[in-house]
Amino acid sequence: MRPIDPTKDYYGILGVSVEATPEEVKNAYRELVRQYHPDSPQGDEEKFRLIQEAYEVLRDEVLRRTYDRQRQIRGTAHTAPLTCQITLSRNTLWSRPGPQMLYILLDVDARRPGPARQRLPLNLALVIDRSTSMKGARLDNVKMAAVDLVDYLSPADRVAIISFSDRARVEVPSSLADNKVALRSAIMGLMPGGGTEIYQGLLAGLHEVSAYPIDKYTSYVILLTDGHTYGDDEKIRSLATMAKAQGVGIIAMGIGEDWNDLLLDDIAKLSGGVSDYISSPRQIREVFMSRLNELATIILRQVKLSCNLASYVKLHAAFRVQPYMEQLNLNPTANGELAFDLGHLSEDQPQALVFEWVVEAGTEQGERRLGRIELTGVLADSRESVSVRRDVKVNFMLKPPEEEVPARLVNLLARLSVFRLQEQAWRVLEAGDTRRATSLLESAATRLFDMGYPDLGHIAMLEAERIEKGEQVTSKGRKQMRYGTRSLTIGSSR
Repeated sequence: MRPIDPTKDYYGILGVSVEATPEEVKNAYRELVRQYHPDSPQGDEEKFRLIQEAYEVLRDEVLRRTYDRQRQIRGTAHTAPLTCQITLSRNTLWSRPGPQMLYILLDVDARRPGPARQRLPLNLALVIDRSTSMKGARLDNVKMAAVDLVDYLSPADRVAIISFSDRARVEVPSSLADNKVALRSAIMGLMPGGGTEIYQGLLAGLHEVSAYPIDKYTSYVILLTDGHTYGDDEKIRSLATMAKAQGVGIIAMGIGEDWNDLLLDDIAKLSGGVSDYISSPRQIREVFMSRLNELATIILRQVKLSCNLASYVKLHAAFRVQPYMEQLNLNPTANGELAFDLGHLSEDQPQALVFEWVVEAGTEQGERRLGRIELTGVLADSRESVSVRRDVKVNFMLKPPEEEVPARLVNLLARLSVFRLQEQAWRVLEAGDTRRATSLLESAATRLFDMGYPDLGHIAMLEAERIEKGEQVTSKGRKQMRYGTRSLTIGSSR
């Protein structure tokens, strides 16, 4: 039997679709052979070999069916509900003592298997800050965004409306979104007044959402606030952890400049949600509806990634780089595997992850497996478990050839470096090292200018100058840097 390599995209090599007929496969092969035959003017021996390999498999009905089945199992098929593509910074390493850094890029995607089914109903609690500071345009725009949400929901969805200031008030208990008039009336009747106690609002929201079966709904609490909470930060973090255990995510939206970005980030991370920075009231509706659309298009829930590394490989760092950037929290398993929670995967919003592995493999030569990566998730509309398992292998050589790092990986690493620089700057500043913080922000600014982000680069320079002069950084500048660099990879193509 001819060898089959399911890690290769034979359809892509020949430039045909997975539904291509035998005649289409043959025609594509003949055209490519004429173009890349080693004796032709633009001949390419390696590409010609791949074309031959792809054709030998796809022309044979049995081999093609076997290849498709293996791709489905590995999660690399075009029709698989969960796919994972691996890109390495190098495919060969030195066979010598000493550590070597290897970057691994994982492109993780979810596709709806088969015909589209009715989406899983939403189960939401909208928790709205109505403290005095929300008076005017902020609360007015929140109300309009909330009304948009109500209009978007289907009769099968559930929603609760909670407002909070010094205390929480359940304006509308969780109910089916079929009485839109009553929901709109409750939203438009919200009036500002009092202080800000986020814990009470989140607690009421979680209570409303968790009263209904988590496996039958996509369940989230959506928090909108513009201020600092009063003395309940740790209780809020504990509540976020509890929400995750109950299968409820929290989307935390900060409006303006005065809210605690570190707290809202923690709320999102601990619950498996996301945080947003809304710099002006007019952005509220846009951000709000964007998040709602993501929730309505979730294909896979509870996606987890585990890494089983060889004894000579250590994890140095792990990041999500798309759709936004953040450092991943490590959750070691009982058997010693490294595990990460990736949350939910929405349609048309793939995730990209970057891992830094330190390899100390000694002098042995040849191909060796560095680790095994496994992804698992649950289909939202059928609760069926799916998984993908991939091996990461490299070839160790006495004198490896020069290799160019793939362009996409270079692009993502450049943006990730800026995000890491400014995150480190805030950490060392909090520890009192103003000189180091200034240097880190200046380095971030230089890279931002070089990458074509002059506005963010200017903000970084202004905050660096303030630190150097012994002044406090501005809340606005810090948020613009943190959320601006976090979004640098939005729109980066594959």
